[in-house]
Amino acid sequence: MGLKNFVEIQNKTLVKTLKQSSKTVFYKRKFKENNVDIGKIKTVEDLHRLPFTAREDLACSNEDFLAVNKDKIATFFSTSGTTGKRIVSYLSYKDLERGIGNRIDGFKSYGLRKGSVVLNSRPHGLSSFFLFDVALMKMGMFVIRCGSGLETPTTFQLKLIDQFKPNILTAFPSYALRLAEEAEKSGMLDKIKFEKIHLSGEQFDKKQIENKFEGAEIFRSYGFNESAALTSPECREHVGYHVISKDLIFEVIDTKTDENISEGKGQLVITFFSEAMPLIRYKIGDIANFIPYYECECGLKTPLIEDIIGRVDKWTKIKGNLVESMAMIEFLKNYHFDDFLIVVRKNEILMDELIIKIRTKKFGVKEQVVRDIKENFNITPIVEFVEEFPMMRKKVYFIDERAVS
Repeated sequence: MGLKNFVEIQNKTLVKTLKQSSKTVFYKRKFKENNVDIGKIKTVEDLHRLPFTAREDLACSNEDFLAVNKDKIATFFSTSGTTGKRIVSYLSYKDLERGIGNRIDGFKSYGLRKGSVVLNSRPHGLSSFFLFDVALMKMGMFVIRCGSGLETPTTFQLKLIDQFKPNILTAFPSYALRLAEEAEKSGMLDKIKFEKIHLSGEQFDKKQIENKFEGAEIFRSYGFNESAALTSPECREHVGYHVISKDLIFEVIDTKTDENISEGKGQLVITFFSEAMPLIRYKIGDIANFIPYYECECGLKTPLIEDIIGRVDKWTKIKGNLVESMAMIEFLKNYHFDDFLIVVRKNEILMDELIIKIRTKKFGVKEQVVRDIKENFNITPIVEFVEEFPMMRKKVYFIDERAVS
């Protein structure tokens, strides 16, 4: 697909998304308040004339985003609500088919083939990961539908690996490491022969996974709950995430001024066609390096998200100190704990508390963490040790419970 055809497709996507969004309570109100005549918006060059949609809009007026009657809804996906109000993303039957097709296109970009045996160790629940199962089976693969270690114990998953000999793994990075850890303990790690491993949902150290599963090629994908039916995969060239869906329009904006940037580093914004729940200029909150049109050696010609750098909402005030949450996360990663979670909350007398929950087999680290955090961030934390963390669709390292209403 050449650049000219690509732009024409983007323009058509914008027009049909605006038409569908005008059926919603939220966008009818939003367009009226901002004096927007959608009939005059014809090309992606006009996107800047449209108002942004914020996460708070979805959280506070979730069902006002519905563009169809409830009898056309096939299913929904939902955030856990851990970091704020729960957001539900509805899919019509047509949206569901598009989502399955998108997963198939993504798996093809990884080079997955008919006849492969796939271990799906992703949590299901209210997430979109069941689409993986359907897409893989439609491609002619045998799928071992395990879910996370909480849904199917890791020891039992190892027995299934021994029985069925999967050559593909799809999982959260943290669970892939947990699987390797348990396999090592039981003397099974050398018997696991994954050719390809698909990981997403968390930032991770690729080398760490490769060292555990020798010979496996690691692939990533990028997605988010609000357009859970669609993801952007990494190809065999490993240059970033290809925006392969024709129903997604990405922009990148300056993190301070909200002005459009032609390409480069900025906050990602999407306009997303969905029959059930379209979105206009939705601020995802992720900061990325973005190329609007990229001709890849793999043959794909798409927008490219080179890398996810961080989040816009990364600053928080704790006990009067302005703290960059990502800096604290990266600081704690240097300890190489099995897992950790930073929680900010109010105590009984409404004073700020910084809680650092840690899962580790290391001894004598509590005093060191308290000392290092105090020295580097000017805050004395409370350190707690835990045996397990709840599974989440996207890995969360930092929760500000003061913001939860």
